[in-house]
Amino acid sequence: MSELSNDVEALRTLALSAPGDVLAIPCTTLIIKLLSLAIALEAAGFAVAAMLHAGVSIFGVTETRGVSEAIVQSILGAAFATSAYAIFRRRPWAWRSALILHIFGLLGFVFGIAQYVAGAGTEFELRHVYNQVRVALLVVVFAVLLMPRVRSLITR
Repeated sequence: MSELSNDVEALRTLALSAPGDVLAIPCTTLIIKLLSLAIALEAAGFAVAAMLHAGVSIFGVTETRGVSEAIVQSILGAAFATSAYAIFRRRPWAWRSALILHIFGLLGFVFGIAQYVAGAGTEFELRHVYNQVRVALLVVVFAVLLMPRVRSLITR
């Protein structure tokens, strides 16, 4: 419970601080935890996509089976999970690996959209919304990773 109270206190201090002092306050732990959580959610998204491409029905949702897609999504899911752990533990290679993975993840979405536009894929509403949420999270975390102060927090 003390970690939660520390996080609440960090948020309170963040809300009351001057705009230029945002990362000068003791909220490093909170930022690291939130970033790790966001990347872990991305890892879960890739794992779910891998299962769907492997033919597993999740809540009645099915996906066109594709072994290569399932393999790529599985590898990305494991890599994103490793990256989330690395950021949480503040490993020296954490920032670089997260940045590279987000570039690959975003390129994968661009490739998937290109396949859909070319007529190689099918789309239904749930998958469309699901992919919108996933790509939005990838873009937001990628943008956060590009912030110099966030990079310095991770690489300390």
